[in-house]
Amino acid sequence: MKMLKKMAALLLVGVMALALLTACGDDSAPSFAQKTEDAAFGAMKQATGIQVNDADLKKLAESKIDLIDTEKGTFDSRKSYSVEDYKKFQQDISTGKGSMTMALPLMKDGKMQNNGTYEVMEITADNIGSLNQGTDAMHDLLDKMASVNGMSIKITKIGVAAKTVNGKTYAAVAMTYEVTAKPQQ
Repeated sequence: MKMLKKMAALLLVGVMALALLTACGDDSAPSFAQKTEDAAFGAMKQATGIQVNDADLKKLAESKIDLIDTEKGTFDSRKSYSVEDYKKFQQDISTGKGSMTMALPLMKDGKMQNNGTYEVMEITADNIGSLNQGTDAMHDLLDKMASVNGMSIKITKIGVAAKTVNGKTYAAVAMTYEVTAKPQQ
C-alpha cells in the first residue's frame, strides 16, 4: 500500500511538472496584427525605398486606426493631418517648397467620396498578401494631387502600424513628404 501511495505521488508530481512545462511554450509567434504591420511596411519599403519604420510616425499611424468608423468601415481623410500643419504647409508651398506629415488607414479601393471619406481595407488572411494594393492606392492619391497641382512629391519618412479593433485588423501609414511646386506669383 505504501508503495502504491509513493507511485501515485510520483505520478502526480510528474503530471504537475509536465503541466508547468506545457505553459512555458514559445510565445514569440507574431500576432496577426504584427504580421499585417510587417507586410504593410514591406509594401511601403518596396514602394518608397525607405528602410526604417519611424517610431513616432508609427504611433501617429496607430492613432488614425482608432478614428476608423468600424461600423461603416470608413475613414474621414480630413482627420489625416492637423489643421495647423495644413495651414503651415499652405504658407510654405506658396514659396515653392513645403513639407507635411499625414497618416491614413489603408484604402480598400482608392475611391475617395466627395466628403473626403473612403472605405478602409480590412486585413484578413485572404488579402494580407495583397497589401501593396492599399499602399498603391495611397501613392496614386499623392500622384493625382501632384499632377493636378503641378507639384513633385517625395516621401521622406514612413511609419506603419496595424491593430485589431472589434475583431477586425487594419493597417495605417503615416508619411512625411516634401512638395516642390512653382512659387505663386
